[in-house]
Amino acid sequence: MSRMIETRKLSSIIILLTISFLLALTHYRQFIETVVVDGNRHGPSALKNQSHEEDLIDGYNTKDCGISDPDSEDPGFVNQAREGQFPWLVSFQVTGMGKSRPMHFCMGSLISDKWILSAAHCFAPDQFKDMLDRGSVIVTGGSTNAFSEKNAKFEIKRIFYHSQYDHKAPIGFDISLIELKDKAKFKSKYDGELPYLNSVCLPKQGKEFTKGQAVKIAGWGDTESKDPNSKPDRLLTTDLLITDAEECAKIFAKNMKKVKEQFLKFKDFLCASYKASRDACQGDSGGSMLEYADGRAVAVGIVSYGKGCATTGTPGVYERVSSLMPWIKDITQNKDNATVYYTVLERGKNTINKNKETKGDKSKGDGVAKGEKGKKDNDKKSEGKSKDDKKKG
Repeated sequence: MSRMIETRKLSSIIILLTISFLLALTHYRQFIETVVVDGNRHGPSALKNQSHEEDLIDGYNTKDCGISDPDSEDPGFVNQAREGQFPWLVSFQVTGMGKSRPMHFCMGSLISDKWILSAAHCFAPDQFKDMLDRGSVIVTGGSTNAFSEKNAKFEIKRIFYHSQYDHKAPIGFDISLIELKDKAKFKSKYDGELPYLNSVCLPKQGKEFTKGQAVKIAGWGDTESKDPNSKPDRLLTTDLLITDAEECAKIFAKNMKKVKEQFLKFKDFLCASYKASRDACQGDSGGSMLEYADGRAVAVGIVSYGKGCATTGTPGVYERVSSLMPWIKDITQNKDNATVYYTVLERGKNTINKNKETKGDKSKGDGVAKGEKGKKDNDKKSEGKSKDDKKKG
């Protein structure tokens, strides 16, 4: 009898920890993020507004990255995704809620067979480490159904997230990388068999994006703001337009003073919306905002933050991947020896936080790339300095 009571107490503790984590996650997001359905068949089309590979895609991935089974109908409509359309997307789920199946809480995108790209705020809450240590976190992908028995299941080895992410001013540095214990099995083409997995492409370092560019998002998140019971089993997708990032920064800077400073210094986020009728929502966090280049999908943004879902006058905020390509490359290529700032979580081990330069350390610090304009300006300054030096000589 005493063992039964202890077991019940343990179950209750696990449920309370899980609820606490999910509530904390909602707080970090300040109520954003699945696709809010507007039923409108007219709108932007990421597939009809494409870039070229040489202008957008970084050489990080393999030649098969971003290949999928694209839209066959009008992509400007919020609808169910088709099998094979987003083979890089994965669902992060947590068990221990006393329910028959796990609960989806965040998303990610495979950028290689060993690494998943996601958001920092998905894993930054203290309660998440408790869930990880208990083995309550599940990663699954390979179909449009987040809970399909056909999905591939992945075991997390370690989670790296940017240690400069600040939940008090959650816009900026909202990026994480999840290292898998075993390699995902990719297919270069969808053959009708599930699971179907492939990596998404990454953008060129420092690549900048203009207002009006059409992009695509997809997710298993809520379809109604503040309604956790509105999460669909099937993946939903829609197209948005990139908005003016500086204006977006001003909107959020009204309540978070650090946002404008973050934008001016790092320019590491993008904003997107469409007539306040389409948006990401709770549960879409960590998923990719895609731009297409010659038919290949490129993760130009990570679902990060917003005020409500599809709120008038308030676009959704996405971490700009091109700004953090140095951080991504350093972590995935050098892991523990990376010289950028990071926090690493591993089951059963103490959290490691590397966010300060040490004496003699050749740290790259924040791992943020300068934009294309910034590079040109620096080149001009360098040229000018050379001319001045000659004059002085």
